[in-house]
This record gives sequence, structure tokens and C-alpha cells, in this order.
Amino acid sequence: MVVNEDALISIPLIVDPAVFGLLPIRERCMGTLAGRRCYCVEVAENEPLPSKISLYGLRYLDGRLSEPLYATAVKAVHLMESEITTRLSRMHA
Repeated sequence: MVVNEDALISIPLIVDPAVFGLLPIRERCMGTLAGRRCYCVEVAENEPLPSKISLYGLRYLDGRLSEPLYATAVKAVHLMESEITTRLSRMHA
């Protein structure tokens, strides 16, 4: 999830996703970045996004985000995908 403003892409600083009408399915703490706690959340695919907020794949974001932010985005995607894979494998075991 990124903010698009004046052709600049950045990661939003969101304290509470509910403020934007986003209802997380899952939320995980990823540690800190620049002294701030970082979280990744999963929202429903059909969840409406606030104005100026967009979803992009990692390939698109590569080179458009600073290296620390891009590394954090990669970690977030890996964490969520890993949890989904683990959950699905337990369901089929």
C-alpha cells in the first residue's frame, strides 16, 4: 500500500487502519524502521482504498522507494505470504 502524491510514491504512516475505513484481516509487527514500529496488514481484496492510496507489486516499487522502505515492503510481503502458505498447508494436512 503506497501513497501517490504529485508523482511521488511513499509508504503511508497509518496509526490505525480503521481511520481510513480499512479492516485488517491480519496484522503483524515487523520491528522498527527509523525509530517507528512497522506493521503489515492484510485487507480483503475488494476493500475500497482511500483517495491517493494504491496497491502495487514489488516489481513496480523496486527503484521507486528508498532501499530501506523497499526492503521493508519485501519483508512484509514475504511474511504475509508465508503465513498464508502455512495456514493452507495446515488445512490440507
